[in-house]
Amino acid sequence: MSLLKHRQLPRQSQLYRLEPYLGQDGLLRVGGRLQDAKERTGPILLPRDHPVTKIIAREAHAVGAGHSRREHTLSILWCEFWIARCRPLLDKIIKECVTCRRNNWKPTRQMEAMLPDDRTKPRERPFTYTGTDCFGPFTVRQGRKSTERYGCIFTCLATRAVHLEVLESLDTDALLNATVRFIARKGTTPKRIRSDNGSNMVGACKELRAAVRRWRNDERINRHFQKKDIEWVFNPPAASHMGGVWERQIQTVRKVLRAIVGTQVLDEYRLQTLFCEVEAIINNRLITPASSDVRDLEALTPAHILHGGPHADLSLGGCLLKDSYQRRWRHVQFLAERFWKRWVREYLPLLCKRQKYIEPTRNLQEGDLVLVTGENLPRNKWPLGRVTAVVPGADGLVRQVRVQTVSGEFRRPVTRVCLLEHATP
Repeated sequence: MSLLKHRQLPRQSQLYRLEPYLGQDGLLRVGGRLQDAKERTGPILLPRDHPVTKIIAREAHAVGAGHSRREHTLSILWCEFWIARCRPLLDKIIKECVTCRRNNWKPTRQMEAMLPDDRTKPRERPFTYTGTDCFGPFTVRQGRKSTERYGCIFTCLATRAVHLEVLESLDTDALLNATVRFIARKGTTPKRIRSDNGSNMVGACKELRAAVRRWRNDERINRHFQKKDIEWVFNPPAASHMGGVWERQIQTVRKVLRAIVGTQVLDEYRLQTLFCEVEAIINNRLITPASSDVRDLEALTPAHILHGGPHADLSLGGCLLKDSYQRRWRHVQFLAERFWKRWVREYLPLLCKRQKYIEPTRNLQEGDLVLVTGENLPRNKWPLGRVTAVVPGADGLVRQVRVQTVSGEFRRPVTRVCLLEHATP
């Protein structure tokens, strides 16, 4: 009204500093110091919350700025329009833009889950709860030709001890034979084995279950042995972070191998010997902080529970032959109990603190439109999908989902999907 009556705006007005004026077309324009500029007319003033303003801002973001970020879009808008407090509006538009989500959005994150009981159970034999994975390849020399061998790691989820085996290939038979050798040498039949979802791992699980069923149905074997089934737990596909316990050990194995071998090409027997040496080195690593005080106990290592110490000597000196076995057995039990007491007191508290992703985020829900990320595909070729089912954890937070795409239905961790649109209620 003040401008219609050719009056100056009051100082309390939000538009006072913009010095608005009515143009010849009857539109409210921004004044200021550029009114006499021949190549520029004052931009049209628009209310921030009007629906037409949002349409103009979306058009400037999508067409004028080509889905660029906020400041570029703002420079395009300023050529013709002036929107008060425009940056929060543009932030909201960019956040809701499906194209920008597809090109720039980050995968979903969720608060770190509780540790499984496999990693927090004391007083179990080493390798009772085991994680396994394969790595490689390694070039070995056979006469005048070269071939490839692979490594298989078994790591105790509680004590963090490792056992290494050489694989001739990555097929099911090779992995199954390595598992049999591992059980025979360590003397522990695992209750539960965790692994990723590799095809050789899946095949080995089927072979083990079939073998256990045959053992149970064979009365001759049952008269001599009692076979216990092994629970094989698979992580979701493409969820390497869920197997961080053994993935980290593979990184350590590679580091030690590079330091010892370098670029040398070994034969198969030297490779097997080298794996044994690397296994001993890794089992002597510290799992609790080392103290600089000589009066403190030495830091715990996996070798303490496997062998009684990094350089353990369990001989009992002058004990008599008739009671040496009993005394030795009691000594070993004493060392094991001392290890587990220190493990509970010194190592277990180190696992309490979450390293990242402390705050929970919104759970994915059925019907959400998502992008399924792919490591070997460019971002613009990631397939669209619809969440068909969610798998909540014990704390009620969703970390696995089933996604329907044009290629079929897949199970994926939430870190492998990008949320585009929420499901309509």
